Formats: sequence, structure tokens, C-alpha cells
Amino acid sequence: MLVKVLEITPELVKYHRFDNPDGPLISVRKAEVIRLKYANGKQEILTPLAPGAALPTPGQLGTALAPTPPPPAADSATPAEQPDTLRLPVNSVFLVRYANGTHAVLPPAAPVRDTAQSSLLGLNAEQRRQLGAQHARRYYHQSGPFWGAFALVVAISPIYGVVPTTCISLKHVAGRNLMAPQPQLLHDPAYASGYQRQANRRKAGRAWAGYSVGSAAYLAFFAFLAITLTGGL
Repeated sequence: MLVKVLEITPELVKYHRFDNPDGPLISVRKAEVIRLKYANGKQEILTPLAPGAALPTPGQLGTALAPTPPPPAADSATPAEQPDTLRLPVNSVFLVRYANGTHAVLPPAAPVRDTAQSSLLGLNAEQRRQLGAQHARRYYHQSGPFWGAFALVVAISPIYGVVPTTCISLKHVAGRNLMAPQPQLLHDPAYASGYQRQANRRKAGRAWAGYSVGSAAYLAFFAFLAITLTGGL
């Protein structure tokens, strides 16, 4: 197996795959490596072979030849075995070369379909706008415009509250406040247009509802105050 050895410690051999020098750093136990053959032809035996055992050919993978440890005592805890297999995602492997010289090219993994975007498949632009508007009617429930207009009217009177309420109703809903059920769908221009337009309408309606309730509260308060003062006289 062709690799680029970066470091040899008393316990580990650390390397990069030769065909992926910028890939992950791989570490194997030194006892699992029998021989290193460098580019200049020199060789280094890391794990001595058992008497009579044949040296593996280049590219052949072997198991560790470390001596069998003695069995643990009955009252001692046996540590969990650590896996010695390097696991890689299939989509990160292009070619597999076997010890007998054959190789296999792995097909690219099928792309994962975005379930959110798939809900728009088959819909034309108008249908996507209608779907966005439908979602806005169902999911956009900001109460800030209502209470903002209500507080302004109560504080400065219905007459002076018209202008700030108009400003609130005309300002578009910010993207962070859209409350879309599937934010990925907002990347579609038609869907986003329908959702934004309906959300703006709902925001304006809530602002003017707050203005109306605030005006009623304002007039009721001063009517009650007038009746109270008149009765006192």
C-alpha cells in the first residue's frame, strides 16, 4: 500500500494515503506493520516475522504478529477491544485495489434529495407562489405589529398614532421573522415571493388591528374619565 509516512512513534505509524495527501491522518499500531519500504529502496522491519513465515508482497495486507497476551486474571476487568479497521464513507472512496492486483471502481453515491425542495417539483411558478401564500397564512403569527401599534395609539392618541401605524404596516417582514415551516423553500423565488407578500399583508392587518383596539381603549379611558369627573361635579 502506497502511503506518505509522517511520523513513527514507539506505538503508532502515522501516514497519509499517497493518492490523498491532504486527506485525514491515519494511525495504525506499529505491531500491525511488518515492513516499510521507502522510495529510495531501503526497507525497515517493524514487526519481526515468526520463524518460517513468508514476508508479504507489496500491497498485501496482513494481521499483527504480536505474541498472544496471557489470559487476564479472573478478578480483573478486560478492556473492550478496540477496532483495528479503518472505516470510510463509501462516497469518499473512488477505487479499491485488492491484494491479488485486481481493482474495482466504485460508482458515485446517489445525491441525497432535499425533501423540502422536492415538495415543489412539478409545480409551476404561480402554484409555488400560491403554496408560499398558503404557508404564510398558516405559519406567520407575529404579534409584535399588533402590540406596537396598540402601545403607540394609547400613548400619543389615535390621531397621532396613524402615521407610525402606517409605517409599521408598510415595512416588509424581515427574513428572520418569516417563520417559514421549511426555510429551504425560501430559496425558490416564486415560493418566497408568495410567502413574503402574504406575510406582509398579515403584518399590516395585525398593525391596524392593534391601532383599532388601541383607539377603542384610548376613547373608553377618556370617556370613563369624563363621566367620573362630571359625576363628581
